[in-house]
Amino acid sequence: MTQANILIVGVGGQGVVLASDIIATAALKRGYDVKKSEIHGMSQRGGAVFSHVRYGERVYSPIIPRGQVDVLVAFEMLEALRWIDHLRPGGTVIVNREHIPPPVVFTSKTLRYPSDAEGKLRQAAHRVIEVDAMDEAKALGDPRVANAVMLGALSTCLDFRPDEWREAFKVRVPPATLEKNLAAFEAGRRRSTAPVMKKRVAPIWNPKVETQAREEMIALQSERLRRLVAYLYERVPFYQRAFKERGIKPAHVRSLSFLRQLPFTEKEDLRRHYPFGLLAVPKEEVITIHASSGTTGKLTVSSYTQKDLAVWSEAMARGMTAAGVTKTDVVQNAYGYGLFSGGFGFHLGAERIGAMVVPVSTGVTERQLMLMEDFGSTVLACTPSFALYLAEEAHRREINRQALKLRLGLFGAEPWSEQTRRQIEARWGITAYDCYGLSEIIGPGVAFECCEQGFLHINEDLFLPEIIDPETLEPLPEGEQGELVLTTLRREAMPLLRYRTRDITRLIYGPCPCGRTLVRMDRITGRTDDMLIIRGVNVFPSQIEEVLVGLEGVEPHYQLVLRREGPLDRLEIRVEIEERFYCQGPDTRRQLAERIAEKVRHTIGLSVQVNVVAPRTIDRSLGKAKRVVDLRGEPQGHPS
Repeated sequence: MTQANILIVGVGGQGVVLASDIIATAALKRGYDVKKSEIHGMSQRGGAVFSHVRYGERVYSPIIPRGQVDVLVAFEMLEALRWIDHLRPGGTVIVNREHIPPPVVFTSKTLRYPSDAEGKLRQAAHRVIEVDAMDEAKALGDPRVANAVMLGALSTCLDFRPDEWREAFKVRVPPATLEKNLAAFEAGRRRSTAPVMKKRVAPIWNPKVETQAREEMIALQSERLRRLVAYLYERVPFYQRAFKERGIKPAHVRSLSFLRQLPFTEKEDLRRHYPFGLLAVPKEEVITIHASSGTTGKLTVSSYTQKDLAVWSEAMARGMTAAGVTKTDVVQNAYGYGLFSGGFGFHLGAERIGAMVVPVSTGVTERQLMLMEDFGSTVLACTPSFALYLAEEAHRREINRQALKLRLGLFGAEPWSEQTRRQIEARWGITAYDCYGLSEIIGPGVAFECCEQGFLHINEDLFLPEIIDPETLEPLPEGEQGELVLTTLRREAMPLLRYRTRDITRLIYGPCPCGRTLVRMDRITGRTDDMLIIRGVNVFPSQIEEVLVGLEGVEPHYQLVLRREGPLDRLEIRVEIEERFYCQGPDTRRQLAERIAEKVRHTIGLSVQVNVVAPRTIDRSLGKAKRVVDLRGEPQGHPS
């Protein structure tokens, strides 16, 4: 069911209150739960006014958190700029072109209404619909119906039927002005301009699944969950024991409501059963494996049968198609190959679509740029930090960006912000899309952004999502932020039940403007564990500690300092060494630092900077030691 967060802003006398009442009434008539905030600010003519309207299956608060507004409806241009930071990534701004200077402009000798308000708004927002609401209202003979024109423009973004809007107007608008308001509403529907940054609507790879009705999807998920539990009960001793401990038999699973009674799976379970203890098929049927790092020397292994690879390629084809990849594209795949699953996932998806794949893998900057020019790459797939690094190198080498054919990028494997997205898009002149996955589940392809950006569609017929409270482990309602839990519904070799990803996000149900009905997840905002993601590589502090404590002359006091140098993350290890080594001079300290760096590189697969320091240099703590100092995004400098 649709959930929407709408913020209406304007100045006194523009009809903000009435507009929010009409939206709320239309939502109530549809059967949604509706919350509408009180109007804040000065309601007299010229004073700022705003109103929050939230509707959905269940809404708990009338106030929309900053950064979660789906549609910002601004009756005045300057008010749109003032509230733009409340818009979610990929959200829509509907703005009246009318300029109403605030009272302070008339009383001040220096303040002026910004001459480039429209330009600033286009830079700050990703999708903008501009409306000549006042001109339309005046053409109808009544400037007071400009708010109805704005509602007409808004109606093109929401899922209410025209008759539901008309009924809402009848409830809220006096009979004497009803017809004129309805005429203004229709004018807004017809005359609202296309988005300033108009997005190409990409085709849908598998319309039968990706646009499936919610009831049909639930039925499909329920059936696949029943089959999965029976499959695990029969084939995987780990799950069989867990089911028996809880008195669960496959016949008990009749619907998705039983999901919360099933046991969780955690990364530690995969480590304990390394390498093949969770296989549901004979090892002879496994045709490939991938793995990610863990807290010990053992890897977290994921095994695949031929059918699993077919599922993986299907998931990737959906995501890459949603971003606009077609069989005419040349995909430069700069993700890592080898045990890392990223490169193979994008390779499989591109092949499934029929696009040309350039499997260049990571690194070798000069070759990356050469192939981009020579092969005419149109799609770049890599980590966002590497995309920025390549852009810097292209600029340094004076490569003409306009001569390149690159048009879109597929980025993931590490956290990245909207600011990073905008930098990538500006430097390369492309559209940047987010991709989400994890090797334990399948690799990339679990979720993907469509042309709307901001939220990622989960392939929920393949991966059943939940959001839980990481403390109580209880499921959370739609729209609430918590830990993402995934169940693999189509994995054959190594299916996982209720796997705790430790990633923090929220789920939004309801149709997307792109046409898909697959549930959407917000971009990952953090993790519930201590794992660090550095240049797309999972790093645990305990991995590094294991290296340090095993070296002669190294004290058990260290800090991991993360910095961002240009587009790339850098890891510095500050570690104390014994007095006898420190006093031997700079050559001895340098040799020891190099030995530590080599050991760490061998363990985690990343080059690091090591600074050995004198004993008692690093601050002590009576409680839990502060091992990680994350300075990414902050001014550079050593911690004290």
